Amino acid sequence: MNKHFLVCPYEDSLWSRLKGKSVVIRIKEYGQIEDVIEYSKKYNFHLHCLWIQVHIPFSHFRVNDAWKDIPIALYVPELGEFALFMRNLALLRQMNIRVYFPSSKEANFSSIRILSSLGLETAILFDQSIVNWEKLNDLMTYALLNLTAHAPIAPFNYIASRYQPNQRNPWGAVYFDDASTYLHVDSSGRIALSEKDLSAGNFVLDRLDKIDTFVQSDKYADYLDDWRKEFLEEEGCAYCPAWRVCVGRFSNGMKSDQGCRTVFTDLLDTLEQYQSVDRYKNKHVEIWRP
Repeated sequence: MNKHFLVCPYEDSLWSRLKGKSVVIRIKEYGQIEDVIEYSKKYNFHLHCLWIQVHIPFSHFRVNDAWKDIPIALYVPELGEFALFMRNLALLRQMNIRVYFPSSKEANFSSIRILSSLGLETAILFDQSIVNWEKLNDLMTYALLNLTAHAPIAPFNYIASRYQPNQRNPWGAVYFDDASTYLHVDSSGRIALSEKDLSAGNFVLDRLDKIDTFVQSDKYADYLDDWRKEFLEEEGCAYCPAWRVCVGRFSNGMKSDQGCRTVFTDLLDTLEQYQSVDRYKNKHVEIWRP
């Protein structure tokens, strides 16, 4: 039996095939939350978390006391009206939620710091190749070295909590982008190794019931070792001193913008300091882990 989480769309034809599986269900409407909970009970699958992607500000998130124990990854474009957000803060602090903000909107760097200081877990989402590296570096420093109590900020706290100095330190799981942990399913039950592959129609399996055999195959092992190809290049990410914590996630834009090298080299230096600092821990809610 494999231990992968299956990232699935909200699709009626899939529910009965998810029995006994651990899943991440992607939804785009808050009204579907209760439905997924009912389906998980009816069809006996484990809900690892709900991946909710909406196009309205976080301040408009429809808080419901019944959702307190539901693990949620909420993707929003921005914070929105601060006063409106504050009305829901008490209940939000009790929820099992991590809020993702895109790096393409620079105001989100400040919003993440504000929410973190108020006790809510957040994540910066790299939604374009060009990133404001200076703001990202400031956010990394705040996440790991600020002595004022605050909630974790991904991917920095995720990296820091698992950092091994002599190993590769992947962090794609923060974004459901790690084939060793997450496999992506389309509405027909076909399997892809990533969201990107799913969108491109690059499937490795055509049926859900083949997963157990596939993850034990040499072909799957080759997929997981594909990152080693970077070391065959004459130049690039593999030669960066911070490769073991960046792991080439910004390689597509590296030729035109090498700001990632500075940020992740600074991250390496910061990790040693972080390990000697008392970190904030939410005393009320333990947020779901990637």
